[in-house]
Amino acid sequence: MDLNLSLDPDAVLSLQAQLFEQVRELILSGVLKGGGALPPSRHLAERYRISRNTVSLAYDRLITEGYASSRGTAGVFVCEVLPEETLLVSGVPQKRPPD
Repeated sequence: MDLNLSLDPDAVLSLQAQLFEQVRELILSGVLKGGGALPPSRHLAERYRISRNTVSLAYDRLITEGYASSRGTAGVFVCEVLPEETLLVSGVPQKRPPD
């Protein structure tokens, strides 16, 4: 799977931050679907000629922020319910009882 990422080693943002932001946008836009596997870190590292550690750290951030989950040796997968959806549900104003 080619994600068509545009990583710039000379950019102000680190490669790790660029990777995180671009993959997160692919998830939020629906290009990467809930339950779908993200490419293995080794493949992304080779494809974009970046450190595997850079990919792992970006994936760790996606996991920490609730966009992806790790299934051990099976890989990293897009979460079915995204943080923005959780915020929308929990952010619905509740009716207050009259004073």
